Amino acid sequence: MKRKRRTFTAEAKAKIALKAMKGEKRVNEIAQLYEVHPNQVSQWKGEMIANDSAAFEKGKRAAEQADRSERKQEKLYKKIGELSMDDEFLKKSCRKLGIELPPEYDD
Repeated sequence: MKRKRRTFTAEAKAKIALKAMKGEKRVNEIAQLYEVHPNQVSQWKGEMIANDSAAFEKGKRAAEQADRSERKQEKLYKKIGELSMDDEFLKKSCRKLGIELPPEYDD
C-alpha cells in the first residue's frame, strides 16, 4: 500500500531544521523521531542556513516601509496645503470680480 504524501508547515520544518542545527541528535535520529527521510532533514537544515538572514531583514523592511509611508504622508500634507492656498486665492479672486459662489464654497 502506498503511503500518502505528508505536508509540513513552515513552523514544523523550522523546528526540525533547528534541532538538526543544534547538533544534540544526529540527523538520522531526528528523521526517525519525526518520521521523515534523513535527506529531507538535511535539506531543511540547508535551507534554514541559507535563509538565516531573512529573519533579520523583516524588521529592516518594516522600518523602510514606515519611512516610505511617512515620506508619502508628508508629501500629501504638503499637497493639501498647496490646494488649500489655491482654493483661498480663487475664492478671493471670485469675490473681487463679483462672481457669486455657491453656498458650499463660501466660508
